Amino acid sequence: MSHISLTPITIGGVEIRNRIYRPPHQMHMCEMGRVTDRFIAYHEARAAGGTGLVILEAAPVHPKAASSPKILSIWDDEVIDGLAKLAERMSAHGTRTFIQILQAGIHGFPWDGTPPWGPSAGLQGYMGAGPSIEMTRGMIDDAIEAYVLAAQRMVKAGLHGVEVLQADAGITDACAGAVPAQIVVVCGIFGNITDSDIQATVAALPSLCAPGALVLWTRHRGPPDLTPAIRSWFREASFREEAFDTSHDGFMSVGAHRLTGEPAALMPGQRLFTFVART
Repeated sequence: MSHISLTPITIGGVEIRNRIYRPPHQMHMCEMGRVTDRFIAYHEARAAGGTGLVILEAAPVHPKAASSPKILSIWDDEVIDGLAKLAERMSAHGTRTFIQILQAGIHGFPWDGTPPWGPSAGLQGYMGAGPSIEMTRGMIDDAIEAYVLAAQRMVKAGLHGVEVLQADAGITDACAGAVPAQIVVVCGIFGNITDSDIQATVAALPSLCAPGALVLWTRHRGPPDLTPAIRSWFREASFREEAFDTSHDGFMSVGAHRLTGEPAALMPGQRLFTFVART
């Protein structure tokens, strides 16, 4: 009998040959945001090894959301041919290819040297990005349209999945239809919300979990280091720590906690957190 990880699964109408997937991470293998042979070879090697689903790195949809020129960018049609070549190579191995798309907001580094866009002026992003300028109504509409155009380019390139969800991630309604889940990923959140919201979110996680679910989370360890408190909050919420690791430079950490108690019912409309300037 095959292990469950080797059995097919359907995600959004797309059948995946197994449950082995490679999550998105940026490899800095592009040139001026375009697909390179090295980029294709990296992903194809994972497909050849048996991966059922590959999710491409977070790709900016708008020039004002740009980051490094070494990262895939999808704000114009010039990216389509390279992605089409990648999709063809991946499909030859039976691997499905999805993509993560984003508008980086205050964390962007526009290549023309202008300030990144943000919800208000003067905000600082990661790694020295900013200060931001406040987005006008026209800028907001432009960013929304950029998501639509980016998704259309991915379809033209032959990628197998692009899902765009317009929702407030801090409200439980955004999780409807996706929970209870066996794996709950809470990454990129705990460094961008208040301490009290982190505690409240951890306490509510059993309502997102199936029995025995695993929760993965991240948080920086800059002073004051909140990770000891976060780990204790997980214990209080009936989670057992499976792993906790820190990056080589001591700045970032990732935790894995498994639910040992009973799952809870999802409460519609419950606010878990509100994003704030980086904490």
